[in-house]
Amino acid sequence: MAWGYEKCFTIEHDNTLKRRIDCKDCIYYDSSDKSCMKRPLYLPVDGYNSWRNCKYFELDHSVSHYDEKSLQYVHELARRKRQQEQQSQQKEMTGVKKTVQTKQAVKPKEKGIPVVHDEKIKVKPQMKRLRDGSLFCVVETFPKGKKLQTELVPIIKSGGSGKKIMIGRDAEENKIYITNKAYTKEAIEKVFQVLNGKSVGKKQK
Repeated sequence: MAWGYEKCFTIEHDNTLKRRIDCKDCIYYDSSDKSCMKRPLYLPVDGYNSWRNCKYFELDHSVSHYDEKSLQYVHELARRKRQQEQQSQQKEMTGVKKTVQTKQAVKPKEKGIPVVHDEKIKVKPQMKRLRDGSLFCVVETFPKGKKLQTELVPIIKSGGSGKKIMIGRDAEENKIYITNKAYTKEAIEKVFQVLNGKSVGKKQK
């Protein structure tokens, strides 16, 4: 209990002393009935920090300690922007992942092309430069968040059988991706040789 109640003292909240933002600092706050003019909310104290998630909040220029509160408001707007960008990136990554998985699983089956799984030797993730300047990347899985164009590269294995191997091209970064989860060391090496041969042919033309 605070001292002074026995002498009928009254303790009031002085909003001019506050240096942190609350709903009372908004231009839509109605001090006459302590409510919000944009939403049907009764805000008797400070809005319980609801201004952070309010799309109508605008800082009143006449509030006390405006400079400090303005800085808080700028930081909050930056936080919202980062959150929106992260959400949009996650949606894009999810869409690209679904597209790549569909092309890997459905496209070879439609054309009746078997996937090479008959070798035990698995190549490690690596990057090698092709003669045309593009980067040949052996990865575990195709990278997320990139727009890859998939295509099938025909190869002839050491036993004389023909196969078609799927790769993903990143035209913007001039990279070619192939996964070592689906294809073996021999198949990946053959694809590298074929792509090198194609690049040489292009240069001669």
